[in-house]
Amino acid sequence: MCYGTRVVRNAEQLELYYNVDRLYGDMEPDKELIYNHAHGFVHPNMWIIPQEKPRNMIPVKWGLIPHYKLGANAKEYYKETIRFGSGLNAKSEKLFESNNYKKSALTRRCVVPVDGFYEPHRI
Repeated sequence: MCYGTRVVRNAEQLELYYNVDRLYGDMEPDKELIYNHAHGFVHPNMWIIPQEKPRNMIPVKWGLIPHYKLGANAKEYYKETIRFGSGLNAKSEKLFESNNYKKSALTRRCVVPVDGFYEPHRI
């Protein structure tokens, strides 16, 4: 899915709204993940609230990397897979059949707190 995302609320506002605590990982504590328009193929860092830790909000690089590529260099992986959607496509009709997604489809979900999610269509 080729998409654009808009995030206008800062981390503190998201924490209050979702009643979560943010974890920074490798990210600088003062950095905000605010985007007027973040294009999917850039794989921006975004906040998520993971199913495994619903009381926390963590920064992640947007995109899907299959479980069998664990530890892969994300930048290189997305460059290799650009012709297949670059880790942005998980079609619902193939979700439970695809080796890329079926293991995580029920147990590795998350909330992605964004203010807008746009997929361009041309007629």
